Amino acid sequence: MAVGSRIKPDRLPDALLAEGVSTFDAAEAARRTGLARDRVHGALKRLADAGEIFSPARGFYVIIPAQYRSWGAVPASWFVDAMAAHLGRAYYVGLLSAAELLGAAHQRPQVFQVVVDKYLPDRAFGRVRMQFVVNQHVRSLATMSVNTPTGTMRVSTPEVTALDLVSRPLDSGGLDNVVTVLIELHEEHPLTESELLVAVAFYPSASARRLGYVLERYCALHLDGFHERARQVGREPAPLDPSGPRRGHVDPRWNLRLNAEIEPDL
Repeated sequence: MAVGSRIKPDRLPDALLAEGVSTFDAAEAARRTGLARDRVHGALKRLADAGEIFSPARGFYVIIPAQYRSWGAVPASWFVDAMAAHLGRAYYVGLLSAAELLGAAHQRPQVFQVVVDKYLPDRAFGRVRMQFVVNQHVRSLATMSVNTPTGTMRVSTPEVTALDLVSRPLDSGGLDNVVTVLIELHEEHPLTESELLVAVAFYPSASARRLGYVLERYCALHLDGFHERARQVGREPAPLDPSGPRRGHVDPRWNLRLNAEIEPDL
């Protein structure tokens, strides 16, 4: 690299933004500035202390445009794809965050939820909070590519979103909220039995039965094929609410123990 093409460290964020670049790693910073690796980290720390960049993962940096300086970060959707690539993780935006993107967020999620193939600790930067949940089948589940201000990100399809929500009601505002969101999700993006049958192979029997019961009762779907798949797996009654008591009437069609009263907020 010619000396004249090097960027002064304090000019690095603006120079990269001018090129349409919103994230970078330490190696790229060293290459652009011409600084040795043992000196570039000090320069990046000064930029972070000045609120011009932040680091959501070791060695990975996100530029903060002026309009987001008060946040101390930028929205997670701006960098989740690049961060996952940096960490070498398969991912998709899921649960309530996916539901919101699909037009079915009954209440705006307080945390950006991401499903990953291996454990990642939750993290927070300024106003931005990220929650990571693990599903080893991430690479096999259907996703959509959604545009963001900085590129694209992977988001679960309506059917995968529905299965994730019933699988993790405690991470989704509780069972009442899950059912409320599922009703809105089906109104916005009618769930199809064929797509549910593809996705359900990667979920526990309890999740399949829970979703089938909810969709038939609250969304007026009749799911004979889905019922057949769910019925074939497991003989013990699955709980409607996985955190609820082990008592209640058993729904014979879905072999589901109705251990909770559902009150959708509609």
